[in-house]
Amino acid sequence: EAVGVDENGASTSDSKDVSTFAHMFGCWETLNIVKAGMESAGYKGPEDRSKLIEAVEAMSDMPMSDDHPQGAKRFNGKTHQTFGSQYISKVTDGKLVVSHTTSIEDTLYEDEVDYTTQ
Repeated sequence: EAVGVDENGASTSDSKDVSTFAHMFGCWETLNIVKAGMESAGYKGPEDRSKLIEAVEAMSDMPMSDDHPQGAKRFNGKTHQTFGSQYISKVTDGKLVVSHTTSIEDTLYEDEVDYTTQ
């Protein structure tokens, strides 16, 4: 409730306003990817920018954790894209209920670019 959402995923000010507030975690997860890349690269300042990029591009599987609360992810360094499960939800009896979860593999597609060569 500290962020304005109750245990049913609805706004604390209007129970008919069911929130799908998952977008709130995108920035959190991105910052944790950058942090992990900086730690892996031994980043000290702008002169280490290339090492940071290479460290992030080398990442792949990211397990569900406090750093990735939306679930496990797979990062593709060639395309700089992160893939995760997709949650198909519907409102049932005033509650947001997950009716289907895709696998990470369901969300993958062929690479059309390779940023690691730049």
